[in-house]
Amino acid sequence: MSEKLTKVKFTNLDKILYPKMKITKAQVIEYYIKMAPKMLELLANRPAVLNRFPNGVNEEGFYEKDAPSGTPSWVKIFKRYSETAERELAYILCNDLDTLIWLGNLAALEIHLTLSKADSFESPDLILFDIDPEPPVGFDEVVNVALMLKQKLDELGLRSYVKTSGKKGMHVLIPVREGYTFQHTREFAHKIGKELAEESEIIVSEFPQSRKP
Repeated sequence: MSEKLTKVKFTNLDKILYPKMKITKAQVIEYYIKMAPKMLELLANRPAVLNRFPNGVNEEGFYEKDAPSGTPSWVKIFKRYSETAERELAYILCNDLDTLIWLGNLAALEIHLTLSKADSFESPDLILFDIDPEPPVGFDEVVNVALMLKQKLDELGLRSYVKTSGKKGMHVLIPVREGYTFQHTREFAHKIGKELAEESEIIVSEFPQSRKP
């Protein structure tokens, strides 16, 4: 994409980010542009948390909640105090194509959504089930567990959506209406997980410590 068509100043476009397939940063940015209609719909007004891999996926990347130093003034920021970090965090809001391209230029190969939007940050509108395999269980078993979960959610009249997690497992998401807290949604997800664990010996339900974004 020509810099004349975007506010982004590109760097190291020939850098190979996926060595096995020899995919460059330029190709990642091109992919983001092609997927922008769907990506921006999902990212809109949700504080973003990044996993960046400036030296490619074969090298160690880093996790980033705060907008990095040098963030352009036109990138929208959502500031919120984090009890976990004990300081104010400046989250990126990826609401437009230029910001998405800029994230691609940062080698942000994983863009994680928060389960609530900036204007209702304490009230989730999504419930997340994270299905991760541990040896000797593999991805086939993950698929079977996801189907078991779907059946249980269908029986409750809840529409669910599945996606790969970007690593080794799957995420199952349920949209929910306003009025719930994160405690409500965590307790619901844990209840369903416990029920599934009682039905299958390969499933273990974990209830993580309550953590503010």
